[in-house]
Amino acid sequence: MLDETPLAPLGPAGLVFMASGQGSQKPGMGADMLDIPEVASVFACASDVLGRDVAALVRDASPEELNDTRNAQIAIAALSVGMGRALEARGIVPDALLGFSLGQVSAMVLGGMLAGHNESGGEVIEKDGKVFRSFYGMSSKSAMDKYSGGVAKYRAAEGKTVYLEDRGPVADTVQEILGGVRSACTYVGARRLKELTKRTTFVRVTQQLNEVFGKS
Repeated sequence: MLDETPLAPLGPAGLVFMASGQGSQKPGMGADMLDIPEVASVFACASDVLGRDVAALVRDASPEELNDTRNAQIAIAALSVGMGRALEARGIVPDALLGFSLGQVSAMVLGGMLAGHNESGGEVIEKDGKVFRSFYGMSSKSAMDKYSGGVAKYRAAEGKTVYLEDRGPVADTVQEILGGVRSACTYVGARRLKELTKRTTFVRVTQQLNEVFGKS
């Protein structure tokens, strides 16, 4: 069911996480947050995947080193995801996720949109002829056992470990997203992405199940 009124801003109760893009980096950014368990877990995971100390970029990198795109994007993304996980673990859960430039990737990660792909790692199991991949939040026991030496005595694990049906290469999902955007532009006659908002009226989707032909 579609609410045909124009999409209004979130009300006073709405909470949005906005992830920063490249250009927001500065030496020492977030260094005082590296000891927060969820942030530490994200940086440890990134370091493990990339084979380098990502936390050192935040703590010790010079302005010139941090301004290198190869370093800036890694540091910003890890910090954005880590801070988001830390807030969620403390009960501060967003109603929406936004990202500016590079921050769009951080927003997709925080929303779980990239989970379950080959590139996301995780234990792979087969059940009833289907392949599943483990997915856990950075405040879960699984993440803290792997990257922080276990759950600290003063707190409890708040994230969950679940199994998602394997989604294959992330490139396939990205291609689906791009295809949807291209189709939307074609339908409304927008030649460029920035024309899309000028040629459409956005509506809020309140129900995604079509009950016209029954609920089955």
